[in-house]
Amino acid sequence: LHGLCTYNKMGLIKNFIKDCTVHYGVAPKLEDLEKEFDIIVDCTGFYRMYLPKLEQDFFVPTYEYKIEYKDKVPFDDFYIKPFPGMSGYFWYFPMSEKTAHVGAGDYHKQHIVETDKFFKKYGGKITKTVGRPLRLATPNLCKPFYKGKVVGVGESIGTVYPLLGEGIIPSMKCVDIFVKNLGDNESYEKEVDEYFKIYGKVFNFIRKKIHKNFSIIKSLFEVLSIFRYMKKNEERFGMEIHMRDLMKVAKA
Repeated sequence: LHGLCTYNKMGLIKNFIKDCTVHYGVAPKLEDLEKEFDIIVDCTGFYRMYLPKLEQDFFVPTYEYKIEYKDKVPFDDFYIKPFPGMSGYFWYFPMSEKTAHVGAGDYHKQHIVETDKFFKKYGGKITKTVGRPLRLATPNLCKPFYKGKVVGVGESIGTVYPLLGEGIIPSMKCVDIFVKNLGDNESYEKEVDEYFKIYGKVFNFIRKKIHKNFSIIKSLFEVLSIFRYMKKNEERFGMEIHMRDLMKVAKA
């Protein structure tokens, strides 16, 4: 999957579970799952329901509206606005001719203010509101990946690109790695660590910016590594990557 795109997430999930028995509103007890299954996959995202709590977690609160407009969306393109100091960003994603997702995430908790500011300016009817924490701690900080019969996959082990808060495609890649190494947890962990190694450098960059102890001179190697990675994967990110733009972000 390449570039920026939107899709019907709930439709995809319903398609995945159509032949499964789903228990809504209740989390199965680990001991009950262990009696019935050989492998328990923890895809519970931020909450890591069946894995040990992290020693060094790092997350930002997020807030999003699904808005329906009377005639048409304000503009038919993706829009992203980073906050000062890279503490988060505001997003606007059109879903159809009359609907869009509008939201923000911010370490300093200004995300609701920014979202409401956009809503007041462009109006529309809010049809859905979602708020949840987004983990930015990367796989190198999300150990253990497995314990007993439980194996973590996706955001539960930190597969979110910290610079963009993007986790869907990286988590799909994590699933591929899990399936490839099914039954061999050590190989799975090793391959995840290698594939997502750059994410740790990106996280260090973001954390330094947020805590205001970033130095472009001391972090030049990290910034160059991030640029090379994103430049190499322009099609995947759906945007043109220029060093001057990354330097603007670094100096913001």
